[in-house]
Amino acid sequence: MARVHGGGNYGLSVGCGTDEFGKLVVIDVEKAGVLPPDADTLVNEYALMSWESPHGGHNRLLRASEDAFHILDWKTKVSLTDDAGHDVELITGVQAVGPGSRISHSHCEDSKQNCPSEGIGRYELRTTNPEAPLLTESKADQLAEHLGIDLEGRSGTTSLQNDETDPDYDYDQPDVAYAEACLTEMQSDATVAFKCLMGRLQGGTGFKDGLRLPEGRIDRSQVDLVTVSDLFGVMLQYGGEVDEQRARELAYAVYSDYCNEQVWMKDGRPRKWNRDEAYRRSTIEAAVDYFDSNQFSRFRNKERVGDRDTDTDDYGKIIYGVVQFAQNYLVGELPIDTDADIVDQLCELASVYGFTLERDRASALYGEHPLCNNSTPFHGNGGCLPPEKYPTKQEVVDAAQILNPTRSRDSHDNALKRFRRDGAFTMACIKYGVDYRYYPSDLPDPKEAEYTRTGGEKHDIPRQ
Repeated sequence: MARVHGGGNYGLSVGCGTDEFGKLVVIDVEKAGVLPPDADTLVNEYALMSWESPHGGHNRLLRASEDAFHILDWKTKVSLTDDAGHDVELITGVQAVGPGSRISHSHCEDSKQNCPSEGIGRYELRTTNPEAPLLTESKADQLAEHLGIDLEGRSGTTSLQNDETDPDYDYDQPDVAYAEACLTEMQSDATVAFKCLMGRLQGGTGFKDGLRLPEGRIDRSQVDLVTVSDLFGVMLQYGGEVDEQRARELAYAVYSDYCNEQVWMKDGRPRKWNRDEAYRRSTIEAAVDYFDSNQFSRFRNKERVGDRDTDTDDYGKIIYGVVQFAQNYLVGELPIDTDADIVDQLCELASVYGFTLERDRASALYGEHPLCNNSTPFHGNGGCLPPEKYPTKQEVVDAAQILNPTRSRDSHDNALKRFRRDGAFTMACIKYGVDYRYYPSDLPDPKEAEYTRTGGEKHDIPRQ
């Protein structure tokens, strides 16, 4: 706080947090009193603190569960009145100015409402409540409803057309048809690469590594770049005698068409490609520069979906192998003969997962997580935990850290999340915001689970 007392400013790192604590979200209200009463009551109940902005706004800091954060993260701005601009901003991924900070009104934009245009304004702290509860998915659903956001249609009171889409967006349909014919030829010639490319065209990552941000959301700019670059290669490869300029035009047209048809990314946020022409033109220029014919040839010749077995470096392979080993060990999926030396078997099995396990590490894992019975572990019948109690994410990451202490917890945590997003592992919510369990997706779901999440999809568990 010395920086604040000295006249400096600071930012709140929203979007950060853990499964246990939740992720920080700021509800930035441009004008006090504009929130509907139900929304106002809800955010006040869950606010860790609240503060007033220099222009008459009223902001709150909340902590949200992973599923609640996913709901709030898709749309940035919402309009509740007929006034120009937005009334509420859901800040989920950048720094937010914290209470105690100051601004000079002389630097404000001319369009800023309630601005005196001179003097110093201060963000004034009003309330604090460190015991505020974690915002759950159901409460986030209620907040979205109170703000006029249609989660089913992924639309809000402020239209996507106004906030995210260039109204002068245009491209040639004949070019789209020609490009689609090239993609059809690719489908028969390079089936696996085609499936991966289609995954990105439809708003996902297409099982390609390096297309997610550290917090797990899809990196929209990077998806645009690599997808347009691959489309450029497709047009050169399957487009007959087309030159680079023509291939660029075809790639632009077909990607624009897919983005117009599927305006949302798989993580629920709008396609960045749809924003404005300047962004699209700069991206396609960068994509053409990024294109590497040798790399594209390797992409076309892919023999399996995913990057981990072919394109990932040794560092990545080891991390993924360690996490998969740890997960399978904890639930009893490793074929271990309990009549033989357990530690020796663990060292031998590690090589199957692509890493070398020293005896002291194997012994430490077995000492921390001994088998819970004497039967051979298989399909949950002889793991280190009772069959009805799959491990938490922390337990899996802890086990991975024992196996591979030279790598960071974040590396193992991100690998575990990747397995879940790819559908190899499943997360079961036992209790909102409190208890989440992880297990291989071919094992039965816990009977007490409220819902599961895997492969980017949520599945509610029907009650008997």
